[in-house]
Amino acid sequence: KQATPNRHEPRREACEKRGSRRSFVRRAGARATTALQSAMEEYLAEHNLHAILRDAVVHVVEQRPADPIKGIVQYLVTTHGVDLKDLRSWEVQAAVVDRAFEPDAKAAAAGGGGGG
Repeated sequence: KQATPNRHEPRREACEKRGSRRSFVRRAGARATTALQSAMEEYLAEHNLHAILRDAVVHVVEQRPADPIKGIVQYLVTTHGVDLKDLRSWEVQAAVVDRAFEPDAKAAAAGGGGGG
């Protein structure tokens, strides 16, 4: 007897090829994820962020402020010496730039102010 050709064979072969590509992509993605996770863990450990943030969250849960984010910020300011002026400096700089691009500011800079 002659073997009957399997009509599903081409599809199975295509799936096997596609599967090997998918597994390669999956392995490459896993390696990249592992490298990223390692870098993140190293950074977190270097700066002791796990403990600091855990303590901040515990503090907020114990105190239950109306605004928990503000509570975390206040905790970090009081316990870790975070200077909010440093955090706001970019806002000040952005406001200066914004004012420079306002229509009235351009006219005043060009000497065409509205006074007479």
